[in-house]
Amino acid sequence: SNVLHAMMTVAPDAFGLSVRDRVLPVVPLFHANSWSLAFAAPMSGASLVMPGAKLDGPSIYELLRAERVTMTAAVPTVWFALLQ
Repeated sequence: SNVLHAMMTVAPDAFGLSVRDRVLPVVPLFHANSWSLAFAAPMSGASLVMPGAKLDGPSIYELLRAERVTMTAAVPTVWFALLQ
Protein backbone atom coordinates (compact mmCIF):
# COMPACT_ATOMS: atom_id res chain seq x y z
CA SER A 1 0.00 0.00 0.00
CA ASN A 2 2.91 2.39 0.68
CA VAL A 3 4.28 1.87 -2.83
CA LEU A 4 0.86 2.51 -4.39
CA HIS A 5 0.47 5.61 -2.23
CA ALA A 6 3.91 6.83 -3.34
CA MET A 7 3.07 6.20 -7.01
CA MET A 8 -0.07 8.29 -6.59
CA THR A 9 1.92 11.06 -4.89
CA VAL A 10 4.27 11.49 -7.85
CA ALA A 11 1.42 11.45 -10.38
CA PRO A 12 0.88 14.78 -12.18
CA ASP A 13 -2.77 15.00 -11.11
CA ALA A 14 -1.91 14.48 -7.43
CA PHE A 15 1.15 16.18 -5.90
CA GLY A 16 3.20 15.78 -9.04
CA LEU A 17 6.53 15.51 -7.23
CA SER A 18 9.54 15.83 -9.47
CA VAL A 19 13.32 16.18 -9.31
CA ARG A 20 12.83 19.95 -8.86
CA ASP A 21 10.98 19.55 -5.54
CA ARG A 22 12.21 19.71 -1.97
CA VAL A 23 9.88 17.85 0.41
CA LEU A 24 9.58 18.55 4.15
CA PRO A 25 7.43 16.06 6.08
CA VAL A 26 6.77 17.83 9.38
CA VAL A 27 4.52 15.08 10.75
CA PRO A 28 6.00 11.69 11.72
CA LEU A 29 6.44 9.29 8.81
CA PHE A 30 3.86 6.93 10.35
CA HIS A 31 1.18 9.66 10.07
CA ALA A 32 -1.27 9.57 7.14
CA ASN A 33 0.00 12.98 5.95
CA SER A 34 3.43 11.54 5.22
CA TRP A 35 2.99 7.79 4.68
CA SER A 36 4.27 7.93 1.15
CA LEU A 37 6.75 10.81 1.31
CA ALA A 38 9.66 8.64 2.42
CA PHE A 39 9.17 6.64 -0.79
CA ALA A 40 7.77 9.26 -3.19
CA ALA A 41 10.61 11.78 -2.77
CA PRO A 42 13.40 9.36 -3.77
CA MET A 43 11.13 7.75 -6.39
CA SER A 44 10.77 11.11 -8.13
CA GLY A 45 14.29 12.36 -7.44
CA ALA A 46 13.04 15.06 -5.07
CA SER A 47 15.12 16.10 -2.06
CA LEU A 48 13.79 14.96 1.31
CA VAL A 49 14.33 17.55 4.05
CA MET A 50 13.94 16.06 7.53
CA PRO A 51 12.87 18.47 10.31
CA GLY A 52 14.70 16.98 13.28
CA ALA A 53 13.56 17.50 16.86
CA LYS A 54 12.65 21.20 16.66
CA LEU A 55 9.05 21.46 15.47
CA ASP A 56 8.25 24.93 16.78
CA GLY A 57 7.07 27.69 14.44
CA PRO A 58 10.37 29.59 14.07
CA SER A 59 12.35 26.38 13.41
CA ILE A 60 9.89 25.18 10.77
CA TYR A 61 9.90 28.62 9.12
CA GLU A 62 13.70 28.61 9.00
CA LEU A 63 13.73 25.16 7.36
CA LEU A 64 11.12 26.22 4.80
CA ARG A 65 13.14 29.30 3.94
CA ALA A 66 16.69 27.95 4.11
CA GLU A 67 15.99 24.68 2.30
CA ARG A 68 13.64 26.26 -0.28
CA VAL A 69 10.94 23.68 0.44
CA THR A 70 8.36 23.31 -2.34
CA MET A 71 6.07 20.71 -0.73
CA THR A 72 5.35 19.93 2.89
CA ALA A 73 2.96 17.85 4.96
CA ALA A 74 1.80 18.84 8.42
CA VAL A 75 -1.21 18.91 10.69
CA PRO A 76 -3.13 22.12 11.50
CA THR A 77 -1.47 22.55 14.90
CA VAL A 78 1.91 22.91 13.17
CA TRP A 79 0.57 25.61 10.84
CA PHE A 80 -1.08 27.46 13.75
CA ALA A 81 2.27 27.47 15.58
CA LEU A 82 3.96 28.78 12.45
CA LEU A 83 1.42 31.60 12.11
CA GLN A 84 1.92 32.67 15.71
